[in-house]
Amino acid sequence: MSFTKIRHIAIHTDDHFREAAFYKNVFGMKKITNGMTDQNGNYDPERGHYSDGVIGVALLQRQPGFSAGLDHFGFEVEDVEKVKDRLKRHYPDVFVAQSQSHVPFAGLRSHDPDGNQYDLSQKGMGNVREGYVESGWEQPRWINHLCIRTARHGYLAEFYEKVFDLKVDPRLSDEASFYVTDGKVHIALRPWSMVTHRGLMAGLDHFGFKVDNLEQTKKDIAALASSAPASTARKIAIGRDGETRQKNLEGCKLCKHPLADPDGVLLDLTDLTNIGSLMKLPQDSIISERKLRDYLLSPRADDDKSGFLALAGYAFADWSQLETDLRNLIAAEEGRIDADNGVW
Repeated sequence: MSFTKIRHIAIHTDDHFREAAFYKNVFGMKKITNGMTDQNGNYDPERGHYSDGVIGVALLQRQPGFSAGLDHFGFEVEDVEKVKDRLKRHYPDVFVAQSQSHVPFAGLRSHDPDGNQYDLSQKGMGNVREGYVESGWEQPRWINHLCIRTARHGYLAEFYEKVFDLKVDPRLSDEASFYVTDGKVHIALRPWSMVTHRGLMAGLDHFGFKVDNLEQTKKDIAALASSAPASTARKIAIGRDGETRQKNLEGCKLCKHPLADPDGVLLDLTDLTNIGSLMKLPQDSIISERKLRDYLLSPRADDDKSGFLALAGYAFADWSQLETDLRNLIAAEEGRIDADNGVW
């Protein structure tokens, strides 16, 4: 069992039920807590947190002074005291506060060095209750990552490693971004600047779903737009900077289809099964001339590749064309592990 599990995401919204309809109907999320505060500060038993079986999404009523959208996320850890000790030793400026008693997921609240806030939970904590104490379930559409935009992606990756034992995924990480994981869910730490993200501060950027069938999910989103227009997904590439925002979202290596929820919270979807085995190969990757000429394009008695490549028009004499086409493929596509052969 891993020391840390990513278990919680919170969104501030002006319309709880519009958001709930979207996540329930498109992703099959289920209500796991009962009762939240409404826009007038009154208790509403019909509101609650919604789960994919692992991660609970809190749809919090936005009150004056709070920004709409992603607000915080949360960890369940084996030992909260160990986390507090690590923070004290390595990051003494990071503050740990007691959560409010009505919070059903966690007993503590803290933040990373960039100020991104997260809840801390541990089994047996007094106020952890309802669906958060149950074992959960598996379903075909589930949250597979959360993204933070930061100017210090390497520093934050080190923080999440030291404090929470999250592991850097080398198959996704590169000089521009780090992806840390609890073994199932990733946190993407992607680059931010005032130039690339005009109008957006550093902080929580988006979260994403692994879906069973991307085309069917798109159809379900379109159907919801007809049956419940208020819960329609929103387009991103509109307005003055919309195309830039969408391009930034598409830069996430776990994104295959970008969209926004009815409130405008950025999301992305993928139906790739080996989600943890994706990576973007650098365009200057070493491609051995000898391997192209003497292995792939030269006839061999065993395991010959040249005959198959000849059908595609490749020959020993113009081996450089194969290199060019491979580099074009690297620029356009993600790499993934061949589980049978252990190679890219």
